Amino acid sequence: DVNYSSQSGFSIGAVLDLRVYKNWYIKTGVDYTHLQYTNSFNADVDRSVQQEFNAGGYYVVYKGAFQNTFKEKYKFDFLSIPLLASYRFVFDKRNNLQLDLGPVVNFAITGKMNFEGNSSSDDVLPYSSLYLDDGPISSNRSPEYMRFTGEMNLFNTKVTNTTTSSERGMHRDFLNEYTAVAAPYNRVGLGLRVGATYEYAGIQVGVAYTHMLTNMANDSFWNSERLPIFGQTSDVLMAGYKHKINTLELKVGYIFRY
Repeated sequence: DVNYSSQSGFSIGAVLDLRVYKNWYIKTGVDYTHLQYTNSFNADVDRSVQQEFNAGGYYVVYKGAFQNTFKEKYKFDFLSIPLLASYRFVFDKRNNLQLDLGPVVNFAITGKMNFEGNSSSDDVLPYSSLYLDDGPISSNRSPEYMRFTGEMNLFNTKVTNTTTSSERGMHRDFLNEYTAVAAPYNRVGLGLRVGATYEYAGIQVGVAYTHMLTNMANDSFWNSERLPIFGQTSDVLMAGYKHKINTLELKVGYIFRY
């Protein structure tokens, strides 16, 4: 589950405005956009943690309900190139209203995700890896606590994270480096932009909405086993996951035509 919040960003760019026929124009140019947002995850999850090898020839597996609290902070920098058909309602030589529609290509320059979180339980029970369905091998409940921090280049396969583990009185820190099967996101995306702009004597005020048509998420990453990033394994995949950054922008600018 995802819960994106704290979305913010800004954009700056240059526009080339070309007249084609009467009131029809072509708009193109390049925009630089910076975006950042946060994803939070808070939920109880039943989980198994495999621990030490027992002299009896089996692993001890600790099972229980873990409270998970994670936060991911995303930052992206994009270059966008629109190609818009623009129709003008001309009121006089200095005063007009523009309606725009057309495709836009996004190219991501950078994408980073910093994450931190806790996974903890106060009452895990030990099980034998050979007889998981036969119940716990002891009634002694013990606490488990793990804290994760790390960062990831979202257009690369390298992940670095630190795990702090507290298990039955033992405290350990691990620095992990993990190479994913693919980068989480694709750099290039295609979208559709619609907007309206009012212009007076070169001063423009407008609004534009961009809806991304292509999936930013790389299936090769999301449809595979990603949890080894945290030193764990899971059979739970995210088949069909889609990540699209749709934006609503308020624009103020000046065009040199007068």
